[in-house]
Amino acid sequence: YNFMHIFFNSIVLYFFGPIVERRVGTPAFAALFLGSGVIAGLAQVLATMALGGSTSVLGASGAIAALLGVLTVLNPNLRIYLYFILPMPLWVATLLFAAYSVFVSTFGGLGAGGVAQLAHLAGLGLGLAYGMYLKRQGAQAPQQLRIGGGGRGPGPGGRRRF
Repeated sequence: YNFMHIFFNSIVLYFFGPIVERRVGTPAFAALFLGSGVIAGLAQVLATMALGGSTSVLGASGAIAALLGVLTVLNPNLRIYLYFILPMPLWVATLLFAAYSVFVSTFGGLGAGGVAQLAHLAGLGLGLAYGMYLKRQGAQAPQQLRIGGGGRGPGPGGRRRF
């Protein structure tokens, strides 16, 4: 597995995960993350099988893409820094991410480079759909990024204890 892929998934989870979790709550966040990861992985496997191939998936790329989708719908103009250097609105970064996954899967295959490109797209689609649902429910758009848990207490879930 590509170290850089894991690194960028981790960065997105670190910065965007707490924002989405604060909006939807810990139980819904866990369901979103696990559910979208499973569905995105199944989409990758089933599409590959339908094309006559076989594959397996391991990782959280689909779930990470879902978080990106939710946040993009809730605040498309949120300023992020691509590669910590290039400022851009979140919707542009999301569009570039989707375009890259489409391009690579079209010209290199669904699992090009050992990465489940279709899982990225399926997770992003799920996140966009869930973000639209939240927006219809009156979701407040997060206005800024905070590093990690945003100082709310121990761990990603803040002060909640299980």
